[in-house]
Formats: sequence, structure tokens, C-alpha cells
Amino acid sequence: MNRKRLVLNKDSIIYFMCAYITTMYVLNYSKVYQFFMALFVLCTFLVYRRKFMVKSVYLQVATLFFVYFAIHTFLGLTIKKAYSDSYLATLAVNLATSFAICRVLDSREKIETVMKACIIAGFIGVSYILIVDRNNIFSGDLGNGISKPFGWGGSYSHNDIPILACTAISFLSYFRLKTPKNKKLAVRINLLIAYFFLFVILSGARKSLIFAIIGVIIYPFFIYGNKRSSNKIIKVFLGVMTVIVTIYLIMNNSFLYDMIGRRFDGLISGFLTGSFKESSARTRFVMINTAIKAIKAHPIIGQGLNTFRALEGSYETWSHNNYLEIMVSGGIFPLVIYYAMYIYYVFKLKDRTDDVLGALCFSLILYLFIHDMLSVSYIARDASFLLCLLSSYLNIVCKENSIFGSMKI
Repeated sequence: MNRKRLVLNKDSIIYFMCAYITTMYVLNYSKVYQFFMALFVLCTFLVYRRKFMVKSVYLQVATLFFVYFAIHTFLGLTIKKAYSDSYLATLAVNLATSFAICRVLDSREKIETVMKACIIAGFIGVSYILIVDRNNIFSGDLGNGISKPFGWGGSYSHNDIPILACTAISFLSYFRLKTPKNKKLAVRINLLIAYFFLFVILSGARKSLIFAIIGVIIYPFFIYGNKRSSNKIIKVFLGVMTVIVTIYLIMNNSFLYDMIGRRFDGLISGFLTGSFKESSARTRFVMINTAIKAIKAHPIIGQGLNTFRALEGSYETWSHNNYLEIMVSGGIFPLVIYYAMYIYYVFKLKDRTDDVLGALCFSLILYLFIHDMLSVSYIARDASFLLCLLSSYLNIVCKENSIFGSMKI
């Protein structure tokens, strides 16, 4: 019994979570990942028992989201029940995992521990891709379709490891901002950031590059400490110049342009001219038109969870746009509820940007707003993890304010 208390308690459960998060990013959909996910949720439930439930706007919205689509599917409002049932199961699993994450992350120290696990996972994932796919390192499609380690969980899609690298970049920026006087640590952190950032460029992933820029430039220069008058002008100037130089290098260097610049150029020029020449942008344009037609046909109740892939012009996949995907699935109500949560977090976090962790969370919600234009996040475990992280941060702040507010001086 004593050994059990030592191994399984409120302090040690964070390491089960680290194992789950690491496998979620590196070995998603594999049996190994499923094992650690089940182990983490089960152990968290055993440790907290009656206190497993935790207050969180994200958890409330996620629960309402699941209930809405469960009723929606039960009433036969979906055009493809099998598709909706599969995503309902995924939503249920994600919900249980989210409750466990929010329950465990009850201190800044635990949040930092999980962030370090993400950085380690990022280093493992990036290094693996660079070794295994070294022959395609300058192809502009690095890592896409590469089998996961030991063949567990199939293969990586275009953004899987780049998104992990970007998450690691944001977390590394946090540790650099938290310890500004530690020069040796800053050097090591900067080298890791450069390593991850270079990988993102080599991958040619557009939304990952946006996330990387937020982590490297927007978060440290524009968001953190934005209420401080001292050094604000210098920080903004350096940030703007860094963005300009980065864009210039990508668009005017033939090597970088062929790798990633052409993808942005094709997307932007397509929207301006109406003619999409780049294949990825052209595919997304077809998907957007398909989604808009479906929304016009059923704007109030939608056509069913995960049924966009059943439509002609969907390429039998999701719409790559969270706003449209939710509307196609369930109509206006779930869309309003989901993004009301985002807006709530923006207002809650905008006054916390003098706190290095609060500024990080604000940058994450900013990223998710942009990310959702290019991908589907309501079902994504990495997006769910980020929402749990910022939700936990707000709960911690609330607890800290309660403690200090009750202290008599």
C-alpha cells in the first residue's frame, strides 16, 4: 500500500500525463498511444476519484458539443450515421482525456513539466524525420507520409511533426522569457528554437510556419508585457523587422521560395485573382465551395457530424476549415458556442499578458483562431491539449488570487 501511494499520487500522476502527451504527438493512433492514454485517464480517475470533475469553460463547451451531436445523430439528422458515430466516439474519448488533463494541471510547475515533455517529444520527432527522410530534406515536403517509429500508428501527415515543432518553439520561448538573466540557458534555448524553426521551413507546412512565427516573434515581442511602456517601442520595432526580413528571405530566395514561399504565394494570389494554380490551394478552394453549398442547404441544423467527407467535392476527407466543418456538421448553434468560448478566453487572457505564462496562453488562443481557418480542430487532440492548458492556467490564476486575496497584511 505504501508503494502504491508513492507511485500513484497527485504529484506523480503528471508523469503519466507526460507519457500520454509524448505518444499523442509522436505515435498518435498507435496501440502504444492508446495504452498510455487509457493509463493516464484511469490513473487520474483513481487518484482523484470524486474530485475528478473540474470547472472549466472548455470542458463545459466540449460536453455541450458532445451532447448536441449525440442528440443530433440519435434524431437521425445526419446524412451518414456511420461517419457521425465514429466521431462521437472520438469526442467522448477526447472529453474524458480533457477532464483528466485539466484535473492534473493544477499548478504552474505541472504545466511547465508537461511543456518540457512536449519539447523532448518535439526533439525526438524532428530528429527522427530528419534521419529517416534525409533524402527529401530539401524537397519542401519533408516528413509527409513517413512511417512512424517501429511502424506504430501508420504514417505522418504533412503537419504532424511540424506542429509539434511549433508547439516546442512556443514553450521554449516561454522558458527563455521566464529566465532572461540566465545567458547560458538562453543560448541553448535559442539553438533549439533555430533547430525546430529550420525544420518547419524544410517541411513546407504553411500553418506550421504561422504557428512558428507566433512562437518566435509575436509571443515574445508583441504579446508578452505589452502594457509596459519601457522597451515597448524597441520590442515592437525588432518584431516587425524580424517579420519583414523573414518574409523577404522566403519570397526572394529561390531555395526558400520553392520550399514554402510558393505555397503562400499560390494561396494569396488565388484569393486575389480567383485562379488557384498551386495544387494544395486549388484543393482547398474546391472544399470551401463544397462546404458553403452544404451550409446554404442546411444552415440551422447542419447535415451531421463528420459528414462533410460524404459530400461531392470533399475528396472524402474533412474540410480543412474548422469554421466551415462545424457549420456543415451541426449548423449555426455549435459554431456560436464553440467560438464564444474562444472570445471568452481572449477577454480573460488579454489582461494577463504581463505574466509570461498568461502571454503564452494568449498567443495560443490567437494561433487557434488562425489555425482553424486552415484545419479542423474541434476533434484534434493537440488543439484540445492547448485549450486544456490555457483553461488550467486560468483556474490556477483564480486560485492564486483567492489565496492572496484572503491573506491579511
